[in-house]
Amino acid sequence: MKQGWSILHRPGAVVALVLTVALAAGLVARESCAQSTPAPADTSKAATLTRAEKREARSASQIEAARKKEANRTAKREKIAKEEAEDVTHATPWQKGANWMSLRFGYAKSAADFHAPGNVGGGFGYNRFVSRRWAAGVHANLDLLGRFGAAAEVSAPLTIEMTRHFKWNTGARPYIGLGAGAFYYHVYRSGQDYSMVRPGMYLTGGMNVPISGKSLIGVDTRMQWSSDAKTDNVTFPDEGPNVMHWSIKLNYSRWM
Repeated sequence: MKQGWSILHRPGAVVALVLTVALAAGLVARESCAQSTPAPADTSKAATLTRAEKREARSASQIEAARKKEANRTAKREKIAKEEAEDVTHATPWQKGANWMSLRFGYAKSAADFHAPGNVGGGFGYNRFVSRRWAAGVHANLDLLGRFGAAAEVSAPLTIEMTRHFKWNTGARPYIGLGAGAFYYHVYRSGQDYSMVRPGMYLTGGMNVPISGKSLIGVDTRMQWSSDAKTDNVTFPDEGPNVMHWSIKLNYSRWM
């Protein structure tokens, strides 16, 4: 007991004792933390697997999208082939490879100012169906655009065209198209007669309906524009540079 009190009377010994106890306590606490704290997990492998899975998912998605796209294309081709086979089976005039010969007659008029009222026109044409919806054609028309007494204005377009035909749930099928070519104009018995060829284009539209196994009847309308139209003719003047004339005609076709 006397020895214990003697230590208290020596400050250096007391400090040494306190430091020794604190150091021991620190070592014990450190070892306890080391045992209780788990080692850091290796996340690089998990992250790598996640990226690989994402790439695989994207690849699978792309493959599935490409498969669906190809399936849609295949279904569309099969549908067109089936429709074309049905057209041939039922001898549809709009089947691929069908040839049409057409005659038309009706009304034609120049839209230029101060020109005569409209008159008559006619024409003929050939169309070949390159598919069940599209047809290429060559057409020639002769239109008497108007008369003032004995003076007359005539237009004779020679053109090529493409037409798009639409299937309805009825026997009639409408169409629209675009054409271009050479427009021959002739004015005679006017005192200032002239003839010229003008380049031009037109929009066409109409409808056809079968009336027998090989015949169709329909209506054809055209709006035609030709350039280089300026003329000083007193009877049929044109200020230019373009002039329009239009027509609406009854159309009879035979197909083979």
